[in-house]
Amino acid sequence: MIKPTENYILIKVEDREEKTESGIYLPETKTDVHQQGEVVQGDKYKAGDIVIFRRWSGEDITYNNKKYLLVHKKDVLATV
Repeated sequence: MIKPTENYILIKVEDREEKTESGIYLPETKTDVHQQGEVVQGDKYKAGDIVIFRRWSGEDITYNNKKYLLVHKKDVLATV
């Protein structure tokens, strides 16, 4: 398992399929803007916490065919 360093948290993000009302799917570049996810590991947050973080922050990580985001703690704005 990935263990983030002191200033980072590992977040599980879900893939989203976005489409317009008329049924046209938007390209990934428009939909790949995660702002919310579930904490997997991190010192300050508990696993299972839902956090909201800055748009475009973090590094995409794929591990065991699952997508994660490694986000700096300063980019977390709130918990849900």
